[in-house]
Amino acid sequence: MPQRIISILVLGLYIVCSACDVYASEHHGRRTCKVFLMPLLLGYYVLNANMVSTFLCAALVFGWIGDLCLMKDGKWPFVFGLTAFMIGHFCYIYVFTRDLLLYSVRPAYYLSLVPYLIYLALSMKHIIPYAGRKMRYPVMVYMVVLLVMSWTALLRFLASGGIPVWLGSVLFLISDTLIACRTFLKKGDRGIMLTYVLAQFLIISGFIS
Repeated sequence: MPQRIISILVLGLYIVCSACDVYASEHHGRRTCKVFLMPLLLGYYVLNANMVSTFLCAALVFGWIGDLCLMKDGKWPFVFGLTAFMIGHFCYIYVFTRDLLLYSVRPAYYLSLVPYLIYLALSMKHIIPYAGRKMRYPVMVYMVVLLVMSWTALLRFLASGGIPVWLGSVLFLISDTLIACRTFLKKGDRGIMLTYVLAQFLIISGFIS
Protein backbone atom coordinates (compact mmCIF):
# COMPACT_ATOMS: atom_id res chain seq x y z
CA MET A 1 0.00 0.00 0.00
CA PRO A 2 1.49 3.41 -0.96
CA GLN A 3 2.82 5.49 1.90
CA ARG A 4 0.46 8.36 1.03
CA ILE A 5 -2.60 6.15 1.49
CA ILE A 6 -1.27 4.79 4.79
CA SER A 7 -0.67 8.35 5.97
CA ILE A 8 -4.24 9.36 5.11
CA LEU A 9 -5.62 6.32 6.92
CA VAL A 10 -3.53 7.06 10.02
CA LEU A 11 -4.67 10.69 10.01
CA GLY A 12 -8.27 9.58 9.57
CA LEU A 13 -7.95 7.22 12.53
CA TYR A 14 -6.46 10.03 14.61
CA ILE A 15 -9.39 12.31 13.75
CA VAL A 16 -11.97 9.59 14.49
CA CYS A 17 -10.33 8.57 17.79
CA SER A 18 -9.98 12.23 18.79
CA ALA A 19 -13.65 12.94 18.06
CA CYS A 20 -14.73 9.84 19.98
CA ASP A 21 -12.57 10.69 22.97
CA VAL A 22 -13.69 14.33 23.03
CA TYR A 23 -17.33 13.24 23.00
CA ALA A 24 -16.82 10.45 25.55
CA SER A 25 -14.83 12.63 27.96
CA GLU A 26 -17.41 15.41 27.97
CA HIS A 27 -20.57 13.29 28.07
CA HIS A 28 -19.73 9.94 29.66
CA GLY A 29 -16.36 10.29 31.40
CA ARG A 30 -14.97 7.30 29.48
CA ARG A 31 -11.53 7.47 27.82
CA THR A 32 -11.55 4.42 25.56
CA CYS A 33 -9.76 6.06 22.60
CA LYS A 34 -7.25 8.25 24.41
CA VAL A 35 -4.62 5.51 24.50
CA PHE A 36 -4.43 5.48 20.68
CA LEU A 37 -4.07 9.23 20.05
CA MET A 38 -0.36 9.91 20.46
CA PRO A 39 0.79 6.65 18.77
CA LEU A 40 -1.37 7.54 15.77
CA LEU A 41 -0.05 11.10 15.66
CA LEU A 42 3.51 9.78 15.96
CA GLY A 43 2.87 7.45 13.04
CA TYR A 44 1.43 10.30 10.99
CA TYR A 45 4.49 12.45 11.73
CA VAL A 46 7.02 9.72 10.86
CA LEU A 47 5.21 8.95 7.60
CA ASN A 48 5.20 12.58 6.46
CA ALA A 49 8.28 14.33 7.85
CA ASN A 50 11.22 14.85 5.53
CA MET A 51 13.58 14.64 8.48
CA VAL A 52 12.27 12.89 11.58
CA SER A 53 13.20 14.67 14.81
CA THR A 54 14.03 12.38 17.72
CA PHE A 55 12.94 15.09 20.16
CA LEU A 56 9.54 15.55 18.52
CA CYS A 57 9.02 11.80 18.64
CA ALA A 58 10.06 11.81 22.30
CA ALA A 59 7.59 14.63 23.04
CA LEU A 60 4.75 12.51 21.65
CA VAL A 61 5.91 9.41 23.52
CA PHE A 62 6.01 11.29 26.83
CA GLY A 63 2.64 12.83 25.97
CA TRP A 64 1.31 9.30 25.52
CA ILE A 65 2.75 8.25 28.90
CA GLY A 66 1.12 11.33 30.44
CA ASP A 67 -2.19 10.40 28.84
CA LEU A 68 -2.01 6.89 30.31
CA CYS A 69 -1.23 8.25 33.77
CA LEU A 70 -4.04 10.81 33.72
CA MET A 71 -6.55 8.11 32.75
CA LYS A 72 -6.25 6.92 36.36
CA ASP A 73 -7.43 8.79 39.43
CA GLY A 74 -5.27 9.62 42.40
CA LYS A 75 -2.32 11.73 43.44
CA TRP A 76 0.52 9.62 42.04
CA PRO A 77 -0.92 9.07 38.56
CA PHE A 78 -1.37 12.85 38.40
CA VAL A 79 2.24 13.45 39.52
CA PHE A 80 3.66 10.93 37.04
CA GLY A 81 1.47 12.35 34.29
CA LEU A 82 2.61 15.87 35.12
CA THR A 83 6.25 14.74 35.00
CA ALA A 84 5.82 12.97 31.65
CA PHE A 85 4.19 16.00 30.05
CA MET A 86 6.88 18.28 31.47
CA ILE A 87 9.61 16.16 29.88
CA GLY A 88 7.66 16.37 26.63
CA HIS A 89 7.60 20.15 26.93
CA PHE A 90 11.37 20.19 27.40
CA CYS A 91 11.64 18.24 24.14
CA TYR A 92 9.48 20.83 22.39
CA ILE A 93 11.51 23.68 23.90
CA TYR A 94 14.71 22.12 22.59
CA VAL A 95 13.29 21.87 19.06
CA PHE A 96 11.89 25.42 19.11
CA THR A 97 15.07 27.01 20.47
CA ARG A 98 17.27 24.98 18.10
CA ASP A 99 15.34 26.50 15.22
CA LEU A 100 15.73 29.96 16.71
CA LEU A 101 19.52 29.68 16.45
CA LEU A 102 19.13 29.79 12.67
CA TYR A 103 17.42 33.17 12.73
CA SER A 104 17.98 36.54 14.35
CA VAL A 105 15.73 37.22 17.34
CA ARG A 106 15.11 40.94 17.63
CA PRO A 107 15.13 42.47 21.13
CA ALA A 108 11.54 43.69 20.57
CA TYR A 109 10.43 40.07 20.37
CA TYR A 110 11.09 39.69 24.08
CA LEU A 111 8.13 41.99 24.77
CA SER A 112 6.02 38.97 23.83
CA LEU A 113 6.96 37.55 27.22
CA VAL A 114 4.66 40.08 28.93
CA PRO A 115 1.33 38.24 28.30
CA TYR A 116 2.89 35.02 29.60
CA LEU A 117 4.05 36.73 32.77
CA ILE A 118 0.55 38.13 33.25
CA TYR A 119 -0.90 34.65 32.82
CA LEU A 120 1.60 33.28 35.34
CA ALA A 121 0.65 35.97 37.87
CA LEU A 122 -3.08 35.23 37.41
CA SER A 123 -2.43 31.51 37.82
CA MET A 124 -0.49 32.10 41.01
CA LYS A 125 -3.46 34.01 42.36
CA HIS A 126 -6.42 31.94 41.17
CA ILE A 127 -5.16 28.35 40.72
CA ILE A 128 -1.96 27.61 42.66
CA PRO A 129 -3.42 28.39 46.13
CA TYR A 130 -5.93 25.57 45.62
CA ALA A 131 -3.33 22.97 44.63
CA GLY A 132 -2.52 22.06 48.22
CA ARG A 133 0.72 22.36 50.12
CA LYS A 134 2.44 19.29 48.63
CA MET A 135 1.34 19.85 45.04
CA ARG A 136 1.78 23.63 44.94
CA TYR A 137 5.45 23.73 43.95
CA PRO A 138 5.37 20.86 41.40
CA VAL A 139 2.41 22.52 39.69
CA MET A 140 4.23 25.89 39.70
CA VAL A 141 7.31 24.34 38.09
CA TYR A 142 5.21 22.60 35.47
CA MET A 143 3.35 25.80 34.70
CA VAL A 144 6.60 27.73 34.19
CA VAL A 145 7.92 25.04 31.83
CA LEU A 146 4.62 25.05 29.91
CA LEU A 147 4.78 28.84 29.53
CA VAL A 148 8.40 28.69 28.36
CA MET A 149 7.38 26.08 25.77
CA SER A 150 4.64 28.31 24.40
CA TRP A 151 6.81 31.43 24.51
CA THR A 152 9.65 29.79 22.59
CA ALA A 153 7.07 28.65 20.03
CA LEU A 154 5.99 32.29 19.73
CA LEU A 155 9.61 33.46 19.32
CA ARG A 156 10.06 30.85 16.61
CA PHE A 157 6.95 32.13 14.84
CA LEU A 158 8.06 35.77 15.08
CA ALA A 159 11.55 34.96 13.81
CA SER A 160 10.82 32.49 11.06
CA GLY A 161 7.10 31.86 10.70
CA GLY A 162 5.22 28.71 11.55
CA ILE A 163 1.99 29.87 13.16
CA PRO A 164 0.48 26.35 13.58
CA VAL A 165 3.18 25.45 16.10
CA TRP A 166 2.53 28.54 18.20
CA LEU A 167 -1.26 28.12 18.01
CA GLY A 168 -0.80 24.53 19.13
CA SER A 169 1.28 25.66 22.09
CA VAL A 170 -1.44 28.15 23.09
CA LEU A 171 -4.08 25.42 22.90
CA PHE A 172 -1.82 23.22 25.05
CA LEU A 173 -1.71 26.05 27.59
CA ILE A 174 -5.51 26.33 27.53
CA SER A 175 -5.97 22.56 27.86
CA ASP A 176 -3.66 22.33 30.88
CA THR A 177 -5.35 25.35 32.46
CA LEU A 178 -8.68 23.57 32.11
CA ILE A 179 -7.16 20.45 33.69
CA ALA A 180 -5.92 22.54 36.62
CA CYS A 181 -9.37 24.07 37.02
CA ARG A 182 -10.95 20.62 36.97
CA THR A 183 -8.43 19.15 39.42
CA PHE A 184 -8.09 21.98 41.91
CA LEU A 185 -11.21 24.11 41.42
CA LYS A 186 -13.54 21.17 40.71
CA LYS A 187 -14.64 22.44 37.32
CA GLY A 188 -15.90 20.15 34.52
CA ASP A 189 -14.08 18.33 31.72
CA ARG A 190 -15.49 20.43 28.89
CA GLY A 191 -12.89 21.61 26.41
CA ILE A 192 -9.91 19.71 27.83
CA MET A 193 -9.57 17.00 25.21
CA LEU A 194 -10.64 19.15 22.27
CA THR A 195 -7.91 21.70 22.93
CA TYR A 196 -5.39 18.94 23.69
CA VAL A 197 -5.83 16.91 20.50
CA LEU A 198 -5.80 20.09 18.40
CA ALA A 199 -2.70 21.33 20.25
CA GLN A 200 -0.62 18.24 19.61
CA PHE A 201 -1.77 18.00 15.99
CA LEU A 202 -0.99 21.65 15.22
CA ILE A 203 2.47 21.46 16.78
CA ILE A 204 3.38 18.31 14.86
CA SER A 205 1.80 19.47 11.59
CA GLY A 206 4.00 22.56 11.77
CA PHE A 207 7.02 20.30 11.23
CA ILE A 208 5.56 18.44 8.27
CA SER A 209 6.30 20.03 4.93
